[in-house]
Amino acid sequence: MPKIFDYWIPKIQDINEFKKLADAEQSEIDLFNQKVKQFPKEIIVSTATNVGLSRYENMLGLHKKETTELRRTHIIQNLNNSLPFTLQYFNNLLNNVIGKDDYWLEISGYHLELGVISTKEDLLEMLREDLRKKIPANMGTSVKVLESIDSTSYTGFYVQTADVITI
Repeated sequence: MPKIFDYWIPKIQDINEFKKLADAEQSEIDLFNQKVKQFPKEIIVSTATNVGLSRYENMLGLHKKETTELRRTHIIQNLNNSLPFTLQYFNNLLNNVIGKDDYWLEISGYHLELGVISTKEDLLEMLREDLRKKIPANMGTSVKVLESIDSTSYTGFYVQTADVITI
């Protein structure tokens, strides 16, 4: 990236005081350019660093969570608080927050049951609070941890082939 000194006319470039002025200003210009390049990352929650996440938390009035992943999830959930609530909207929300294959959802009558895989267990309390805000008041909810069961299964195959020769 060109320095500020390169934009000046040759007469000014030869003056010693302007050289010192350019050196002093260049560090500020470099810092500004660095922040401008970092800005697009900070406004997208999934790529934001601590600075961007803190900005969102202050803006939404949220308490800081333990891990960066929990902070992102909490911010996304609060940004997604909109009505009307539909099943498609809820599925999209869960896909964004938890992951497409990391939960199980069943709705029967006036009861919603959500199962979350054990690696996402730290999200359970936040999900319980958020579900109360999003689903109708007359629906019951239960949020569970799904455990994976490792089992060994053996499968055997027997294949027989034959050639038919016609004379």
